[in-house]
Amino acid sequence: MQAEGYVAIIAVGLILLFVMGIFISLAYPVIIVLLGFLKPTDQPDDQPGDRPGDQPDDQPGDQPDDRPADRPAGPTSN
Repeated sequence: MQAEGYVAIIAVGLILLFVMGIFISLAYPVIIVLLGFLKPTDQPDDQPGDRPGDQPDDQPGDQPDDRPADRPAGPTSN
């Protein structure tokens, strides 16, 4: 009968899923340990030729931002 073939295919598939689940669950601690060795840099966007104080969105040719940090952009009304 063909029913035994289908049962065997389903059984092999379930066994493979179980084995893959074991390997994936064992891989999580390894991945976490490996990620622990990665140290973030102070400014990962630094490029050769950047000026001190460059912002991440600065493009070549941008003028340095001379506005104080606590002062909003735009005209002031006095």
